[in-house]
Amino acid sequence: MLPAQYTYRGGTVSAPKTIYSDATTKQLATFTPDNIPGHDTYTILDCFNQIEYSNAPAIPGIPGGRRLLGGGAPGACALSKPSDFAGCPSIYAPTWPPSTADFYAGHRAYATFTSVVDCPAPATGKCDRYFQSYPSNAKNPKMNGAQTYEFLIGQDQVPVWGKIVINANTKSPYNPAITYIHTFKAGVDMSIFERPTDCPDPKGPCGQCLIGPCAQCKSCLKVKYGACKKCWTRDATTGKQCLKDDKSACQKCYPPPTPIRL
Repeated sequence: MLPAQYTYRGGTVSAPKTIYSDATTKQLATFTPDNIPGHDTYTILDCFNQIEYSNAPAIPGIPGGRRLLGGGAPGACALSKPSDFAGCPSIYAPTWPPSTADFYAGHRAYATFTSVVDCPAPATGKCDRYFQSYPSNAKNPKMNGAQTYEFLIGQDQVPVWGKIVINANTKSPYNPAITYIHTFKAGVDMSIFERPTDCPDPKGPCGQCLIGPCAQCKSCLKVKYGACKKCWTRDATTGKQCLKDDKSACQKCYPPPTPIRL
């Protein structure tokens, strides 16, 4: 089982990422290092208050090598409500941690105990080894290799290490094997979840435009009919209007898209 607070490093050697999770406060953060120091890409979620801070580019590249491989560099921090696929629990998968922060990638229940081994450093003591494999596509084994999942779990049943290999026995140079290494530690630095200094304040003047009742109006800047009609109409109860022709309302909180920097 996973502790309430944990930190784990996952991803591949060329595209690592660090995930921070707190089940009590329902906060989750993902940091991906860039190949230029000080330009990490991050997404910080406050699922309880429905707040997301992120500097992820509009067109994500390959973490750790965005400029080298043609992806976008991290941009300015944006404040928004978490999108449906951002990582917060949903009515369909309400449990914590969300699937995007699961150390076991959803395969813990399927892995089978094989043996007791020495835990890898810096952990000490003995670990239970669990393993699961899925065969390759029998119809086309060259293009769809096997998948293997290996986890080492401490005697306290807290995970220590994991390895996931996709296309483990591939024979195609166009579909190479991909290895993910996960390392785990209990506890989390709570300062990770604080609002980055360059991110808009959700309690500031643009708060209602970015995460409040006007948040959905960002996509209605050039549309006044259908579902967007209410964005251009004064609310009879609150007296507020999200979008105005003179651009004195939420338009000033919706800057134009930042050009992709390579």
